[in-house]
Amino acid sequence: DRRQINFKVDHVFNPTHKAAFNYSYELTDCDYTLSPWPKGYPGYAKRRPLVLTSSVTSTLSSTLLNEARFGYRKNQLVIHPAFERPDNDEARNAGLDLLMEGTQGFPIAFTPGVVGGMNPAAYICQTPGVGGAGCAQQGNKGPLTTYADTLSWVRGKHAFKWGGEYRSEYTRGWASPTAPIPQALGGGGNNPTAAFQNTTNFPAMASTNQTMAAQLLYFLSGSVNQAQQVYFIQDSQDITKWENYLTVERKLIDVRQNAFAAFFKDDWKMTPRLTWNLGLRYEYYGVPFENKGLGIAPVGGGIALLGISGWTFDNWLRPGNGGDPSLLTTPEFVGPRTANPDKTLYRDDWDNWGPAVGFAWDLPWL
Repeated sequence: DRRQINFKVDHVFNPTHKAAFNYSYELTDCDYTLSPWPKGYPGYAKRRPLVLTSSVTSTLSSTLLNEARFGYRKNQLVIHPAFERPDNDEARNAGLDLLMEGTQGFPIAFTPGVVGGMNPAAYICQTPGVGGAGCAQQGNKGPLTTYADTLSWVRGKHAFKWGGEYRSEYTRGWASPTAPIPQALGGGGNNPTAAFQNTTNFPAMASTNQTMAAQLLYFLSGSVNQAQQVYFIQDSQDITKWENYLTVERKLIDVRQNAFAAFFKDDWKMTPRLTWNLGLRYEYYGVPFENKGLGIAPVGGGIALLGISGWTFDNWLRPGNGGDPSLLTTPEFVGPRTANPDKTLYRDDWDNWGPAVGFAWDLPWL
């Protein structure tokens, strides 16, 4: 199911000022990883891309023009397992029926084990972190905001243009492998039954039937093959506080980055047939950081990843050359909201200068 809204407005305030506004919003909803079974219950995915641009152009004089621009772009993706589906009551109720009641108030998302060619994990999207079959509980939201301004000035034989742009963006998301909800997958686990291999009770039973009988036993008894529960921290300033599904339903990562650019350009009409295009551009891309202080880097910088073999490449990947235990790679939190706010994942790069030289020549014999 896909719908889209487009909206555009152009307005002239007066002979010297005009504005333009564009808006686009998309709504896409669909099943996620279709079940091969006719009455299966897959997950649910939704996308909500949004793009907004606006500009104001002002003719300040016969030789001076200013253009201010603003832009906002956001892409949002959310994938729900069956027990969270907001659009399908039947699928959600089927998933809720498979939510077992655990201790301390925890629900447990359970998928029964395989029986022959019937894999319940392919029938219902229930356990995003275990079980495979493409089930997911993940999502992200990534807005990008841009502010820009350009000023143009004609002076004699020169057409000057200069301006700047500032960009701010972040990506906040969560992933299926670390979905906090406790999960369990049915099966034999580390103690598979040998009951059906008993030739006295089940004489001449084919090995294929022995396997299927054991799988059916696991299925009917609710035997657990694999279980998972994720605990995690969400704030580097309190690493003793472990979150779980009851305190925070999503394990969020919030990565942010800022950037800006500026330029100056001169189109110099040196002669009626020759125009020089001269310019200079500067760009800065900030070092990404995790907004809750969860970004880490090795103590000593990137070279410290080499660890006890030494912080050079002399002994790298050379077993038997010894090592220095004091150089063991040690991570630390870096960036805003950490004990090391002045440290970053890598050093800032302030040298992004880009000169530009060109010309346009009207050849007299053409």
